[in-house]
Amino acid sequence: MRSVVRVLVVGGLVLVLGSLAWAAEGKKKHVRPEVPPPEMGRMDPFGLVSRLNLSEEQKAKIEQLRKEYEPKLAELRAKLDSILTEDQKKAREEAIRKAKEAGKTGRELAEAIRNAFQLTEEQQNKMKEVRSQMAQLFQEIREKLMGILTDEQKAQIRRFGEGRPKGPKPEPKQ
Repeated sequence: MRSVVRVLVVGGLVLVLGSLAWAAEGKKKHVRPEVPPPEMGRMDPFGLVSRLNLSEEQKAKIEQLRKEYEPKLAELRAKLDSILTEDQKKAREEAIRKAKEAGKTGRELAEAIRNAFQLTEEQQNKMKEVRSQMAQLFQEIREKLMGILTDEQKAQIRRFGEGRPKGPKPEPKQ
């Protein structure tokens, strides 16, 4: 008799735990897909909107913006890349690899990359100029993107930025 009761109790527990696991599995359908962060130096002004639930019309408008601005972004990225010598590019790639292996992210990663090689004053000035142009282009893209989004989506974008450091980024140590 005891063994029958034990079997029934154990069987009941298995059914309960199994149904809980099954119910929890069903809830995972609504989890936001994992969007990897853009690589250093390859910031994507369209990255945040990819995390939103967009209508088909919004997706089409954003794709038009992407087609309009991607050539301009690619040109600026190429200008940035052309400032560095081949040795500096190799040092940068090696620094990125080592820093990622060490688990560095964000500002730690950026600092490790900056410290990997020295820029001449001329290179620093060129970088500053191209980055300024890129920042202006990003601002232009952001304004157009915000014109496409609903108020709720704009609030979501603002929440994505919560917890990030405020104010200017620290100057590179050269």
